Amino acid sequence: YNPAANIDDGSCIYESDCNDNLVSFTMSTAIWAEEIYWSISDPDSSWFGGYQNNEIQTDFLCLEDGCYTITMYDSFGDGWNGAVMVVEVNGESYTVELGSGSVGTFTFGINTEGCEEVIYGCTDPLALNYDPTATLDDGSCFYNNQDSVFCDATFIAIADSIVNTVWVFTEQYNQDWEYLWDFGDGSTSDLPWPIYTYSGDGPYQLCLTVTIPPSAGMNGCTSTYCDSVGVFLFPGFSGDGFESVQSGFTINVVQGTNDIPVQESLSGLEVYPNPGSGDYQIQFSTANSEKVVMNVYDLNGKLVSADTWTTSRGVVNRSLDLSDLESGIYILSLTGSQSQIQKRLIKL
Repeated sequence: YNPAANIDDGSCIYESDCNDNLVSFTMSTAIWAEEIYWSISDPDSSWFGGYQNNEIQTDFLCLEDGCYTITMYDSFGDGWNGAVMVVEVNGESYTVELGSGSVGTFTFGINTEGCEEVIYGCTDPLALNYDPTATLDDGSCFYNNQDSVFCDATFIAIADSIVNTVWVFTEQYNQDWEYLWDFGDGSTSDLPWPIYTYSGDGPYQLCLTVTIPPSAGMNGCTSTYCDSVGVFLFPGFSGDGFESVQSGFTINVVQGTNDIPVQESLSGLEVYPNPGSGDYQIQFSTANSEKVVMNVYDLNGKLVSADTWTTSRGVVNRSLDLSDLESGIYILSLTGSQSQIQKRLIKL
């Protein structure tokens, strides 16, 4: 029941309609609620999201006895920022929250004992990054030997549901290396930085395989990394599940990392205020005196602002005026002689 509703949308659920266990999921949000989404047990099932700041929303599911894992996601990677979800079933109550990071899990049982927490990681003891605490392999294993070079296919995916775009940041690149992107819907690309549009909302299992052939360095190596990508699903109950009002999304792969320096000559990028109306103060640190190039790109990759200056070692403060640009999301990139850092800007 939603006391604020003035038109019935057919989404009412009654306890008599559930022959198993009626489970409630009550989300109490704080700030940055649009970054929050979650799924239960099967990451390929429908996602729940579309929250607003400082609201309380309850969803219901009819579930059989068994063990269930809630996978929590945050598109920006800084946790749920104070949001808390309370799960209630058969008089039992569980508190679920993501304190930090992009993903987390919570496992509970319905009339079932001994449910184990799911921990994502590399479960192959032969891999260099083997995690003995992991209970579910996330495709992050990589291998090496004494005569091999090191390759790493790791990428970072950040979703911007406002414009139906997922930004994917990769770091390693060499023209002699081989790249294979598997988009999880039957399509692939051998470009290092592809742009690809999905017809559905996801989630899809995005995988990158990087191969360094022997001719490019000793015995070579291969690394594969996978992650789920998608845009938020806005719940609209339709009998047995949730359906989306979105219609596909685009992933844009770019070189570099999101606010993670390739090397430490540039670090600690902060922008105030963010979101802002166009007048921003930028602060970062430099390990050397060097020339720094500042570029701002829109989500189509178009350069909308550029500046260059020479800095001294230490903390640097600069002003950035984007008041002439339209409201939206932009990527701020700072490039030094040996490093690059990036950050997302939101203009109101």
